[in-house]
This record gives sequence, C-alpha cells and structure tokens, in this order.
Amino acid sequence: MRLKKYLINLDMNPIMKIIGIVCSPREGGNTEILVRHALESARETGAAETELIHLGNKHINPCKGCDACERTGKCCQKDDMQDIYGKLISAHGIIIGTPVYFWGVTAQAKTLMDRTYCLVAHHRAMVRGSGPSHPLPQEDLRGKVGGIITVTRRAGATPAVSQVSDFFRIHRIVEAGAGIAYAGEKGDVRMDEQGMRESQLVGRSVVRMIHKLEQRR
Repeated sequence: MRLKKYLINLDMNPIMKIIGIVCSPREGGNTEILVRHALESARETGAAETELIHLGNKHINPCKGCDACERTGKCCQKDDMQDIYGKLISAHGIIIGTPVYFWGVTAQAKTLMDRTYCLVAHHRAMVRGSGPSHPLPQEDLRGKVGGIITVTRRAGATPAVSQVSDFFRIHRIVEAGAGIAYAGEKGDVRMDEQGMRESQLVGRSVVRMIHKLEQRR
C-alpha cells in the first residue's frame, strides 16, 4: 500500500491508516485512554486516519492448533477475528495497548497474537516441508509499522512490552516505539503525565516511521 505524499498539515486529507487495538477486558479503562491518546496524536499530524478496536467486546476464540491454516493460509474459525484480519492487513500502522496481567500481556492480547499465526503459517510449513509446494496467495503484516503501549500498577511492563515486540518481530513489523504508564484504579493514568506523553509520542512515532519507510520504496 503505497503513500503518495506526506505532510504534517492539519488541512491535509488523511493518507495513512493506523489502528489501535485495546487488549483490555474492560472498556473505558487506562489502556483505552492511552491508546485513544496515541491515535489522537497520530491524527493531529494531518497525515493519518485512525480506528480503535476494543477486544473486550469481541468474541475471539483461542487458537485450536489444528494447523489447517498451514494448508489454506486462512484461519478456519468463524468469529470476530475474521473482521480484524482485514483491518490488520489494510492498515499502515498498528498500535497495540495492553495492561499488565501477571507480569505479561492480557489473555485478550495473547489470543490476538496466537490467532495471527495463519498469516505466516503456510510460509513456515513450506520451510518444514509439511505444507503446500508453492506459496499461497496471501497478504501478511510484513513492512507495517507497530507501536506498543502498556500500563501497570507497579511492575511487569518490561516483559509485556517484550511479548508484543517479539510478536512484531515474527511478523516483520517495524517497531516505532513503546510507551509505559503507571496507574492503579480506572482512570488514574490521566495523572501520569509522563505516561500520557509517551503514548502521544508512540502515535507520532508510528506516523513518522511509516513516512520514512515509504520514502525508501
């Protein structure tokens, strides 16, 4: 998906698509506040249109490990993830936000990551010799730009960020930056000025990296 032009100008029509995925089970919480802040920052450049996806209100089954995707290149489960695949593939940038649960990402975040295996499965099966003898026609996430946002009460942010960073690396998504915020109760993150600034920087960094990569193409 090529970008014809890039200018940070609020009068410009948006030309990048950036999605923010809130991997929290509850709506309106600290993670959503941060991801919305990052998306707002991206829109303010005048170069991006954004969309928020909240996994808390989605029905997404865990990966069954059936390996059907190694033969077809598609996940056989019919749930809300089918719609999310299209949004991931059509986006230029992907911002993933997760609170820290038990020193890592949430179950919602891990399920999302597991279910994207179908986007790389047939390539890996070919390498092992267990898949089709030729590449299947399929779009994947290579070359997209990613941003990470996490919020924790005290500890666990580093392993959570590392999990998402590994996910990006597997899909060959270019990581533009990560933001960490601290909060206890719902809404408290607004009092973490540094954390709010970091989420803002994540949004702008994703826009900047998309532009930089496009200039090289």
